[in-house]
Amino acid sequence: MTGSPEDEDFRGGMTVLASPDTNRDKLRAAISRTYKFTRPYHAIALGIAEWTGEIFVGTIIVGGSFPAEIKLFNRNLLQERNLVWISTDPGEEGDMKDIWNFFWLFIVLISVMPMVQQKILQARRLGLIRALEKKRSSRVITLIHRQETMKFLGFPVMKYIDINDSEDILRAVRFTPVDMPLDIIIHTPGGLVLSTEQIAMALRRHKAKVTIFVPHYAMSGGTLLCLAADEVAMDENAVLGPVDPQLGEYPASSILKIVKQKEMKDIEDKTLILADVAQKAMDQMRDFVKAILASRMDEETAGKITLTLTEGRWTHDYPVTFGEAEKIGLPVTAGLPDEVYQLMDLFPQAMQQRPSVQYVPIPYKKAEGKERAK
Repeated sequence: MTGSPEDEDFRGGMTVLASPDTNRDKLRAAISRTYKFTRPYHAIALGIAEWTGEIFVGTIIVGGSFPAEIKLFNRNLLQERNLVWISTDPGEEGDMKDIWNFFWLFIVLISVMPMVQQKILQARRLGLIRALEKKRSSRVITLIHRQETMKFLGFPVMKYIDINDSEDILRAVRFTPVDMPLDIIIHTPGGLVLSTEQIAMALRRHKAKVTIFVPHYAMSGGTLLCLAADEVAMDENAVLGPVDPQLGEYPASSILKIVKQKEMKDIEDKTLILADVAQKAMDQMRDFVKAILASRMDEETAGKITLTLTEGRWTHDYPVTFGEAEKIGLPVTAGLPDEVYQLMDLFPQAMQQRPSVQYVPIPYKKAEGKERAK
């Protein structure tokens, strides 16, 4: 049979004919060692010239031309002679291999992408922090606890102020000249008393001005840090919280209250022990808060604020609004730099299955010269 490239279903690349039991890896290696093509996609093996012991090697035609008188083997003839078609370049055999290569490349990419994205996000955060530092001639430190900062088996875990936070902030304060202001951006539900008090003492000892920015909330230990600042700049809708001690899941003030309401014979030993620890925790927190406040205000005002925040008159998650904080006597001011809000946008919460809040994420300008009410 004579023919041309259009007559047969050939693919680009050098092609050989091999028996079904041929080791295909050895086949490709042998072809690579034997033939050196500058343009391998123009090389096609036709017919069966000789049996080398492992493979049938066909006549090799190099170049773009294809002599019409060459006898070709079509697919049906190959099957009749118990031969299979094997290509050393992407073709029938290469297609499946390419699919697997693409699959593994995809796996590698999706494994690496989160790390790359995190590095990019970190660079953007540092860029905003540096911009705010230049604007205010200060050292900017963030204490932002989002669910995205730590995950366990894919489930978000809430973060809080811990010993790692205190070590990092103390190191940052130590790296800051004594005459350079400190700007602390806080977004936290609170945390360990020990870590929080360490940070508060470091802020109180710093000789330059210490400003704390609260864009959303600074509860419990976050509020304790605010008490150590010279100024607390809050968003109008941001909140602080009480700093009364908690013993596990129970407020220390509630443990003391139950002991006073029951007779001694009706109280378990464990409850009495908890009451003793609760009293110590209340005294320690009261003394610490008063000492932090007394360095910049009169003793009477410091005592009033201390009593309000530590006596347990509210639940521990009670929101102390800007207006209430101002009424208590805390050094709060309204308004934050735009960079603080931009920085918070770079600390996203863990994604939920379905977004519950949606809006056009751009600021709108005030309408000028238009009456909205009729």
